[in-house]
Amino acid sequence: MSKKKKEKTEDEIKDENDFLKMSLMAEYGGDFIGGGDLPPMVENHFLKQIKDFHKKQSKAEPKKIFEIINEPEYDHTADLSDKEIKVRLQKLQNKLMAKGIFVSSIMPVSEREIYRFITEEVFKTVVHFAKGTNIVLNILYEEYYPSDEAEVKVIANDLVQFIFDGSVVFIDQDLFADQVKDSYNLIVERNDLIAKIDLFKIHFKVLTIEDIFFTYMEVDKDEHFAKMNIEVLYKCRKSNRGRFKNLETEIYLEFDHNEETDTWQISKISCSEIFDKIN
Repeated sequence: MSKKKKEKTEDEIKDENDFLKMSLMAEYGGDFIGGGDLPPMVENHFLKQIKDFHKKQSKAEPKKIFEIINEPEYDHTADLSDKEIKVRLQKLQNKLMAKGIFVSSIMPVSEREIYRFITEEVFKTVVHFAKGTNIVLNILYEEYYPSDEAEVKVIANDLVQFIFDGSVVFIDQDLFADQVKDSYNLIVERNDLIAKIDLFKIHFKVLTIEDIFFTYMEVDKDEHFAKMNIEVLYKCRKSNRGRFKNLETEIYLEFDHNEETDTWQISKISCSEIFDKIN
């Protein structure tokens, strides 16, 4: 009769967790922040999953994405009608998604161009893809074809998330110019602007975004200038027992382009929630 395996005490599990963290940091770099609120057994399982992932990933051989999805047959873009492109593109995307590979774009891109992008460029991309890791690979069109419009849109989206999503508590301060104009063209220091946003958010127990619409965008890199209008639908509640309100607002943004760093920064923001009222 086999002996019953002795269960580890909580202190022994904590010691094992500390050892796992140190070994992972020593082998793969990085650091572990937080996790103190997790039960030791849950953290232990999580750390072992990380170790298993890195172990499998380190043994994974580099492969072209075309090989990973089992080299499906496909036609060249020029040989397909628009209707055929739509059908073939969906089939290719399904094969990619089945392997945890997602191809998308920030800005609108035609189905024909996305099909060409996948068959001529994504298929040739070499990655280390380990089986059994449940890894998700996101490939953006703009990673291959950088776009000022896409960069400005990403910055604007980050700002909207920061203002109207209560779970978002941090924003990269470099997204703002040192001094930003408000709705009244008055100068607001970067830190003061972030403080005003925090002051708006603190009035709500629940604050979530329902939808975002980019209604207008103009980018002129030669003039180092861009502007944008955004409509935001959001839901909020001031207390745990209060009623939800469904609200909408408009945001107007201006951006300056920094030639030295080749980056865009918000230089003006017009938003009544921040500068005029608390809902």
